[in-house]
Amino acid sequence: WAFGDPLERGLYLLTSRDSGQSWSRVNPSSLPEPAGNEGAFAASGTNLVAQAGRVGIVTGAGRWPRFIYQNQETWHAVRVPLQAGPLAGAYSVAFRDSLRGMAVGGNFQDSLRRDSVACLTMDGGHHWQLVDQQHGPRGYRSCVIWHDQWKCWFAIGRTGLDYSVDGIHWEPVHQQPGFYVC
Repeated sequence: WAFGDPLERGLYLLTSRDSGQSWSRVNPSSLPEPAGNEGAFAASGTNLVAQAGRVGIVTGAGRWPRFIYQNQETWHAVRVPLQAGPLAGAYSVAFRDSLRGMAVGGNFQDSLRRDSVACLTMDGGHHWQLVDQQHGPRGYRSCVIWHDQWKCWFAIGRTGLDYSVDGIHWEPVHQQPGFYVC
């Protein structure tokens, strides 16, 4: 799977069934219409999640950020409660299992703003709950992952790396800025 900015007024999603040797565009009419200038932030390739039986995308730069996912061959879009604007929205998404997931983002130009930078789902992406800014990551985050061995989330951005066991209460690891976690 690969996702990019809208092209010809439709979301641009590609799929490959031969390990990337050839690609085909998902019919834009089968996807939700873009919400304004909605598109994708690079986010180290973590704006898209593909697991067995699941593909989902987080967006930004539109009227509001969304999680766009496929369920039984039909595409759906759900608003996520993160900051919105030309350089704001959801930058990264990761799932711990089939139900529990985390989306992070914020505003790339206002990295210190802590409100609406992380949200979580407990139902596979159908509904998203905002993480309180008092307990959430320390500002804009460009990447989030679930680390299965350590049983915790990691999120990184311009103000450093944070971790969380439950996705609700975040603690700083270090102040060094970064844009990806692996």
